[in-house]
Amino acid sequence: MRRIFAALLGLFAAGCAKEPLTSIMIPEGALERGRLYTELLYDGDADHLWQQFSPELRRLFGSRAEVRKFAAKVRRDFGTERGVVEERAIPWLGGDLYHRSATLGGAQGTVWIEWTMNAAGVVEVLEVKPGVPEAPTRFLDYATRTELRLPFSGDWFVAWGGRSTFENYHAESVDQRFAYDFLVVRDGRTFAGDPALNESFFCFGQPILAPAAGVVRAAVDGIADNRPGVLNPREPPGNHVILDHGNGEFWARGAYR
Repeated sequence: MRRIFAALLGLFAAGCAKEPLTSIMIPEGALERGRLYTELLYDGDADHLWQQFSPELRRLFGSRAEVRKFAAKVRRDFGTERGVVEERAIPWLGGDLYHRSATLGGAQGTVWIEWTMNAAGVVEVLEVKPGVPEAPTRFLDYATRTELRLPFSGDWFVAWGGRSTFENYHAESVDQRFAYDFLVVRDGRTFAGDPALNESFFCFGQPILAPAAGVVRAAVDGIADNRPGVLNPREPPGNHVILDHGNGEFWARGAYR
């Protein structure tokens, strides 16, 4: 019945058909693309955004109308942008991630708008969410006295690292303010096989090295490995080692997953 109705509409609406959608120039740089996509979102231009969405993202939204509703919800919940606090585009697993932290009229604090794009600039992920503030710390200007090396050999990928919550979600927690997450990436992937198994991840079982000379102050072993994505609330650090470098600096390696 729906198909018959659509066909009838097509027969009788020829005289008032909508003009073809005009194309827009898509910039080559990820930063410029992110700015353009954000402006289209603010304008509620679902038609042009739809053209830039990946098939998976289109299936997630379902239709241009839902994209238009999403844009309207962003305007309703957060208001009009008043200023950009921070924006950047970084390489991300074969593509780019555009991040925009802005102040919007109806929001307390900042709002994050993030576009994850593949190498062709096609949007694979869109996120709009309240910004997350960094945990207070007195060590932002601290200079490490111990000469350190990375605690592993070979090529590793910094999945989360940095001092802002955009670069590193750990930065929102006082007890993990400067924690880093490292992964091994091969051909754009961090695992092969079943992602529910630790053994599927390329970093699992790799040797962990001491970053500098020191005295072992704590060493915990024998705790069962967490399943990927499932934390152990009774033993949050998991199996870990703490080294004392002798000058008031300590290094800790834990099995956070």
